[in-house]
Amino acid sequence: MIHLDGLHSSKSRGQRQKLARLDDALATQPPVDHPDSYDGVEWFECHARTDSVRIVQTIKASTGVSDLASSSSRSTGNSAEPAKIKAVFRRHRTNNEQLVVRPCGIINGRSTMYHHEAISNVLVMIQQLYSLARAHKPQHLIYDSNCNALREVQCRHLSFFQDMGMCVDAFHHRTKHKVTDTLCQEKCNMRAYPELLDDDGKFYFNSSIAEQTNVWFGVFHNICREMTPTKYDFFLDEMILRCNRVTLATLQACGKRPYHPPISTSPVST
Repeated sequence: MIHLDGLHSSKSRGQRQKLARLDDALATQPPVDHPDSYDGVEWFECHARTDSVRIVQTIKASTGVSDLASSSSRSTGNSAEPAKIKAVFRRHRTNNEQLVVRPCGIINGRSTMYHHEAISNVLVMIQQLYSLARAHKPQHLIYDSNCNALREVQCRHLSFFQDMGMCVDAFHHRTKHKVTDTLCQEKCNMRAYPELLDDDGKFYFNSSIAEQTNVWFGVFHNICREMTPTKYDFFLDEMILRCNRVTLATLQACGKRPYHPPISTSPVST
């Protein structure tokens, strides 16, 4: 069984400033209404005969002038004009980091959502992650929007998820999902699967483990903000590997066997 959750980085810049320290150089950022007011934008044109490139317009960053009017005027100009190249000198932001976590706390995978946390992207991530060599496909997938994911699986006839239980975690199912949603109540309720309950009728696994892991993972948010893509991926992957080593050592110290769970007909704690 795996748990899914995303750590969003698409907060408003005002909220980021509250989280940043006073000595953080990134604490003074432009307001939300003018995200590009401090970014330098220059326009170039390419000569058709000589293929030379020269600057034709410069918008200074300190002016904070919107580029919407200039772009509309350029689009209505003469089509015979040479094509203009726009140079962008700003950071490209991502939407969130999606984590795949086992019930015992081991992080199985991480994926960067560049634009939106779309259900289709989540399904593609799960399918790619557990289609690798020696990877064991989980029997259950717990995700806070699994009812919508299940609808997409049924609509697109995705055979990879046909024999997999797709439940919503207990907290979101109780507080965020409608009682009138028949599919969610019948197919995505953890209580509909006896293997997820103990002898007392309580949930055997912690369905909020991904949310709790995000608390630890969110500490690196400000650290990664100025990293290049290569350093960004390397740093986060290295932190996840080190966290998994600590989790394995803790489980073994408690007498658990995370690598070789005992074979039994009853639920097993890993």
